[in-house]
Amino acid sequence: MLSFFQALSERMATAFSDAAKMVPAARGDGPAVSARGNLRRLHLDRAFRAAAADTGYPIVTGTTTPPSWNYPIIRLGAFSLTLGIVQRATSYGPRRLRSRGNYAYDHVVRNGPANPQGSLLASAHDVVEVIPDGALGAFVVAESSVHVPDSPLYLGFMVPAPNLRQSYFMCSLERLVGLLQERVAAERRPARKKVERKLPKLKKLPKHPPGK
Repeated sequence: MLSFFQALSERMATAFSDAAKMVPAARGDGPAVSARGNLRRLHLDRAFRAAAADTGYPIVTGTTTPPSWNYPIIRLGAFSLTLGIVQRATSYGPRRLRSRGNYAYDHVVRNGPANPQGSLLASAHDVVEVIPDGALGAFVVAESSVHVPDSPLYLGFMVPAPNLRQSYFMCSLERLVGLLQERVAAERRPARKKVERKLPKLKKLPKHPPGK
């Protein structure tokens, strides 16, 4: 998992740079900016597929209905992961998925168990909830900037709510990679051997002194 996110983060940054070089555009040049955005999305799709192939994750291609769009999906533990674009309505507002198509709703329809508030609900102590592999829909998301088109404004991992109006979890890819590195290091760290301290043995004195 760590190797996938590391490879993907590098390739996504390169996708922004390549698109900006191939389609240079002034800020007010609408057609060129739009063309660059479409090219960037193509490069991001290829980056996702290449990172998955290089790290051994099988790729499934999802298709919208009607079939006007397709998108890559891989399975990472409990998550089905695909690619998304986020944006902000205001500079201080939350990042939200730009696409609100039916495929995005279908991808996150079973994300209810990921709601942190679910742990507050009363449940029996002897019931164990198991989330099947690939059940939760997640996105690797990118945010672009018109002012600096050759590098991403944000790259992150996102688990949206089923209504797509909020996210249950979001963090930058940089932070996610750091957390995974710490976990891998902890698993590889050899266990400390318990030091057994020997207590000094007390010499037993005879009950009756000699000669008495």
